[in-house]
This record gives sequence, structure tokens and C-alpha cells, in this order.
Amino acid sequence: MVRIIKGALEDLFGGTFVGNVCSTFLFGILTVQVVLYYIRFPQDGKWIRRIVGFLWVAIVFQTVCMTKMIWWWHIQNYFNPQALAKPKWEFSSYHLATTIESVVVQSFFVYRIWGLSSNIYVIAPLQALVITQFAFATTLLIEADIALSFDEVAHKWNWLVRVWLAIQATCDALIAMLMTFLLWHRKTGFKRTDRAIDTMVYWSVATGSATCFQSIILMGIFSHFGFTFSALVFGITLSSMYPISMLTSLHMRSKVRKQLSAPSTSEPLKALRTKVVISRERGEFIALAPYQPSNLVVNIHRSQHKDSPRSNIDQLGRDQVCLSDAEASTLRNSNYSDVEFGSAK
Repeated sequence: MVRIIKGALEDLFGGTFVGNVCSTFLFGILTVQVVLYYIRFPQDGKWIRRIVGFLWVAIVFQTVCMTKMIWWWHIQNYFNPQALAKPKWEFSSYHLATTIESVVVQSFFVYRIWGLSSNIYVIAPLQALVITQFAFATTLLIEADIALSFDEVAHKWNWLVRVWLAIQATCDALIAMLMTFLLWHRKTGFKRTDRAIDTMVYWSVATGSATCFQSIILMGIFSHFGFTFSALVFGITLSSMYPISMLTSLHMRSKVRKQLSAPSTSEPLKALRTKVVISRERGEFIALAPYQPSNLVVNIHRSQHKDSPRSNIDQLGRDQVCLSDAEASTLRNSNYSDVEFGSAK
């Protein structure tokens, strides 16, 4: 009986089966991400936690429907040619999941861009593009459910698939570029903060480009060949990539926080002896000369110069620099609030 399945049917059965297996594997990864998210970030807002749960439920719905569709094809109606020509509505579950997942995740990233820029002229066109791709995806879903024919969707509505995937890929690319641009211009020159920003930029580009490239590849394959093996594998797994990209972005905060709160190595005293002492009250400075033996020790507070969260300021401590008598006299006369005087032990 295997020899009967040739050409298009072989691609159709194989692509649906392999695509569902890959999607189930991605669903397992997403499940782990969701569980870890609820454990790590209990302080997140209710709406974000509910969105994460909703996305997980949508992928569960797709996995169950596609598995049921494969069972109906391969077991219950294997000898029925009419069943092979027209699938049940469950076959469109992966497109329904992709439609929902893409608009929710893209809107979430648009909201994050709004938090970085607060520019309505940037956010409004981007969100309008997201809604446009959702409208095309919904139209395609309705037409596919009405037709329930592979040939009609692959030929009559091929242009609709291309437009939808092109707009969707454009949204993903614009989101990744805007996130990169806004984060890059927030660099401060401090190594710790810049390292954290580099991490956010990397994951923004990685998550955005993954869904963008997959949409472009799917558009190219489907527009030329229709429901082939590769088109089905890329199409069925696309829905899982959106919530995974969102959860990856949410989990990225743990690494960024560790980078910001990690204790930095204190500078050697020899380097501090030539450091410039800055007064936050008067905006003036005194350059300390190279070390000269003295019994006087100056404690220089580092809190106002430290690149760390505000809550950790009290834990930063202070640096000690040995000064000559002349330098100590100059600092005393200047009344700098950043320094304290004491005797060397």
C-alpha cells in the first residue's frame, strides 16, 4: 500500500506528519519556558502572565487538532480518496494558531518599543502593520475553511498567502530593527550596562530574525510549489516560534539583571592614586598626583559614579587613597562632599 502514495500525497502526508512532530517538540520547549517563567517572574503584571498562559493554550489546541487530523487521515480514512482530497477543519488549526500567536506576540513587542521610545509616530504605523497582517491571515483562514481544498488554496488564494507572509515578515524585521536601534542608543559608556544592552540587542535580533526568515522561506516555497513537504513543515512550526521568541525575550531579563548586579572588580590602589576626584555638588575636580608617602587616608565614595541599580548603592562601599600632605590640604580647603579624611592604620 505504500507504493500507492506518490507525488503530492507523499509530500502532503510526510510534510504534515513531520511538521506536527517538529511542532510537538517545540511545544515541549515552550512548556519548559512557560513553567520557568512562572517560577522566575512572579512579580510580573497579570496581563503578561495571562498572555503567556493564553499562548500556551493556543499551541496545545493546535497540537491536539493536528494529531487528530493525522489519525483521521492515516488510520480512519486511509482507503477513502475523498477524505484525502479534502481535509477536515482541524487541518487549518495550525494557521489559526499562527494567526493568533503572531498578532499577540508582535503587539507585545510593539508595546515594549513604546516603552523605549514613547513616540506615537513610530508605534502607530507599526501596530497598524500588525493589524493588517492579522486581517490578511484571518481572511485566508476563512477562505481555506470554506474551500477545504488543497488545490483551491494553493492556486486561487496563492496571492493572499504571499501578501500575508510578506507583511508578517516585514513586521518582524521592523520590530527587530527598532528594538536594536533604541537599545543601541541607550548605551552609557559603562562596561556593565553596555554588556547588558548588547545582550538585549543580540536576543532581539535573534528572535525577530528567526520568525522573519521562516516567513520568507515559507512564502517562497508555497508561492512556487504549494503544499509541498517543506512548505508544510515550515508552516506548521511557524506558530510555535512566536511564543518561543516572546518567552525567550522575557527570560533574557534574568541574564541582564545578573550582569547589572554582578560585583565588579575594584581598581587597584595604584590606579586610584591618579584618579580624578569629582564633586557632585560643585562640579569641580582635583587631579591627584602620583602616590607619595603620607599618614593620611582619604575615603572616596563610589556610589554616585557606580554603574549599578539604585537599590545596591548602600552596598558599594568606598575606596581609600593615600595622599601627600599638600594634596590633603588642598582637598580640605575645597570642602568636597565626596571624600572623608582619616588616619592611615
